[in-house]
Amino acid sequence: MRYSALFVWLCAITFSPSVFSKAQMLVFPFASLDSYTNVWVLDQAYPNHTGVDYACPEGTPVYASFSGTVIEAYDAQVKKTCQGWGNTIVIAHGEFTVRYAHLLVDSVPYVVGDKVTAGAQVGTTSNTGYTTNTLLECLPGNGYHLHYEVRDNGDYQNPYTHLGGLFFIDSDGTYHFPGEGVPPYYYDNNITTCLGPVTGGEATNWWYTCANQTTAINQGDTVWVMLNLEDTTVNHVYKVVAYRNGVYQWEWSPGWNVVGQWGWKTSFFWASWSNVPPGNLKLELHLNTGNGFELLNSATISAKLTTPYLYDDNALSCQGPVTGGANTNWWFTCEKPSQVFQSGQIIWGLARLDQIYVSHHFKVQAFKNNIFQWQWSPGWNLIPVGKMWEHSFFWFRLFVSPKGNWEFKLFLDSGAGYTYFDSILAIVL
Repeated sequence: MRYSALFVWLCAITFSPSVFSKAQMLVFPFASLDSYTNVWVLDQAYPNHTGVDYACPEGTPVYASFSGTVIEAYDAQVKKTCQGWGNTIVIAHGEFTVRYAHLLVDSVPYVVGDKVTAGAQVGTTSNTGYTTNTLLECLPGNGYHLHYEVRDNGDYQNPYTHLGGLFFIDSDGTYHFPGEGVPPYYYDNNITTCLGPVTGGEATNWWYTCANQTTAINQGDTVWVMLNLEDTTVNHVYKVVAYRNGVYQWEWSPGWNVVGQWGWKTSFFWASWSNVPPGNLKLELHLNTGNGFELLNSATISAKLTTPYLYDDNALSCQGPVTGGANTNWWFTCEKPSQVFQSGQIIWGLARLDQIYVSHHFKVQAFKNNIFQWQWSPGWNLIPVGKMWEHSFFWFRLFVSPKGNWEFKLFLDSGAGYTYFDSILAIVL
């Protein structure tokens, strides 16, 4: 019997149109923080103000904060009353919208229905529309600013605090500017190990949970590992690599996840290792977005030794001999199996243990008609701590067997004294 690795995986995805992609949120509307000279957030500008006003020189480039579809676009608007948004563009990502207003005439390169990529230039700043609260509005040199208005399901939001403050400011407090491109995914270093199972699906809005979380298990258990990416905008494939006591064991990778235009809100990956061996286990999770696999994270698990070896009642007697060695990959066979022998024949006995994690030595005791005759034990089989022998064979022989009913009792000592584990019976006629 061998320990086997069972790989179970699923990349579950969901996109909610009412939620921006974090990867797309992290694009600031200006090339740098030096692009504007002042900022007024919501009511800092005036009561009931619905956006953020950035004061900046006329002609300052303005960039799309996320990919989306143009639902409003006004350009070359004739300024008669100097009211309203002036030249403006509104980009929607599901129920999220951002308005860029008071733009320069002839600077908006899009029309309604166009698709816009995050970081693309959507216009340049000016003072078109209602840009001051004085008679100086619309005059050259007055009121130049960008009105930047974020709405979620119609409700205006403060981009500096909305969605946990991660609207266009990353978790480490840095901004992502247009020239840096859009991050291909968001990963917050989450990783979970558990006894499982992994549950979830449509009933949980495609959110998955690793049940019975733990980092300490027993030999023979099944361990699961899971992580998730958010707001993935690129095709990707996962890989899990398993180690035991620092030694490579196996690896596995499913197929590519093909991400559409809007990206995936969540991408889950999990894998399981069944019938685990004892020791210090490590599961590395890697991600490939087109440039080769890179390590995302790893989890360590301690598997307690509960069964130092496996034995499946394979002991037998034979007329022999016992054959095997390097040419059979150290697999040994007892030739001409039999339980009945003629007087004077050699009786051979063979037994095998599997998946052995401890140093050990065997002993055989021979009984004829229930009367002890002799015993024999070879030396210790030394297995380094943390290592495993796939098989351990033990054989013996009785020369010139006399008539009678023979029993050969087999014992194993793994450090705490001999323990009986099987008997071989033979009849000599």
